[in-house]
Amino acid sequence: MKYYVYRHVRLDKNEVFYIGIGTKPNRDYESIKGEYTRAYTTVGRNKSWNNIIKHHKYKIEILFESNYKEEIWEKEIEFIKLYGRKDKGNGTLINKANGGKTAVGRIHSKEWRERQSKRMKGVNNPNFNKRNENSHNFGKKKSQYIKDKIGDANRGKKVSKEGCENMRKSQIGKHKGELNHMFGKTGKQCPSAKSVIDSKTKKVFASIKQAAEYLGIPKTRLAAYLRGDYPNKTTINYLN
Repeated sequence: MKYYVYRHVRLDKNEVFYIGIGTKPNRDYESIKGEYTRAYTTVGRNKSWNNIIKHHKYKIEILFESNYKEEIWEKEIEFIKLYGRKDKGNGTLINKANGGKTAVGRIHSKEWRERQSKRMKGVNNPNFNKRNENSHNFGKKKSQYIKDKIGDANRGKKVSKEGCENMRKSQIGKHKGELNHMFGKTGKQCPSAKSVIDSKTKKVFASIKQAAEYLGIPKTRLAAYLRGDYPNKTTINYLN
């Protein structure tokens, strides 16, 4: 059997809280966890799922197996309907969809993706010709979940030598000299500047950079001292 439906059950209430489906790997597996990888993994779960397993133990049960994906989709819909969704107020499941082929996260066919791509191109795209503050996403912050997903997707990826060189060339001159928005600004003119004081001489500096130059040490080292990353070997402290 290639496909399966599984459920997760909270042990404190003996309550089913999640229904999912998985595909067995196309290789020999050494354990039940290897055979039913998706049922046992904690990666790629939603926030509600993670909140439950953080505080409660749970068990995994395989409900149904088949060689036909359509049959698995039908069973998933059947079981989700049986236990009901918590967000709909009719059950105990934290699933965010009703299951089946159209559920969130399903892989659509190549033909479907091509049709969607054509449908959303040009003037049909809701963001066509919109930029910056005109965009419906302007000012919206990414959730921590999305940030983590982006970080996981890019972690370990290396940019080729050619890619690094191209990025370097594209940035040359963009932020140098008068093109830099901080050009000519010092001390309190810098929005991120923090005043510091030499506790020994009582000399006040408008920024960490000025104090570092006065001491003859790198700005990054002095900043690390002030953050508490290392024991402060200087007499410099934040003014406030």
